[in-house]
Amino acid sequence: PEPLMVGLDLGVDRIHLEQEEAEAIEAELLRARPEGGPPGYAVLSIGRDGKARVKGLIIGSKRTDLTWF
Repeated sequence: PEPLMVGLDLGVDRIHLEQEEAEAIEAELLRARPEGGPPGYAVLSIGRDGKARVKGLIIGSKRTDLTWF
């Protein structure tokens, strides 16, 4: 079967990162992917209030957990 891509708006407005880490993640996300897949994934948690919160990012083969909350 052909893969199906779905886009969702889960209400995540922003994440807080150190400047250097944010710039490194941005550069990796903007890098061209020869295989055509997505540049990264967000690891989300849905709270009792129904809002999504970013718990981590998976960019390439590296996972960055956001431990500040």
